[in-house]
Amino acid sequence: MKLDFSRRKVYLINPRFQYSFIAFSCAAGFISLCILYFAILYFFWSFEQRGISLGIPSNHIFFRFIDEQRQTMNMVFIAGAIFSFITTSIGAIILSHKVAGPLYRLVKHLKNLNENKTFSEVKFRDGDFFIEVEEAFNSFIRNIKSSEK
Repeated sequence: MKLDFSRRKVYLINPRFQYSFIAFSCAAGFISLCILYFAILYFFWSFEQRGISLGIPSNHIFFRFIDEQRQTMNMVFIAGAIFSFITTSIGAIILSHKVAGPLYRLVKHLKNLNENKTFSEVKFRDGDFFIEVEEAFNSFIRNIKSSEK
């Protein structure tokens, strides 16, 4: 069985836009993760402060317990952050592909119309955004064709 690689999907149609979109999405996720991490740090710090204000000695099991829980939370947080970064990146690639794809298709179609001087409708893929652009463009083409008759 021969594999057909000519039908493979290219997800970076407009790299300039898509890299910017992916970077913005990851930066927003990173900022959210930083806020969450500092909230977690504050949580453990406030527990330590309560222990100190109660006069618990620094070598008490309470403080060791807090340190162990902090270490566990750090590991969970790191794993969650890595998973979040991966899913955000993949989601941003897919979402930006659904935005860049129709615009790329329309530009390519317009260039083809300009070269061939024949009016034809454009077709976007199922699931792409900006279907209203496809509908408006195709309505425009139908009006031109009907006025030529």
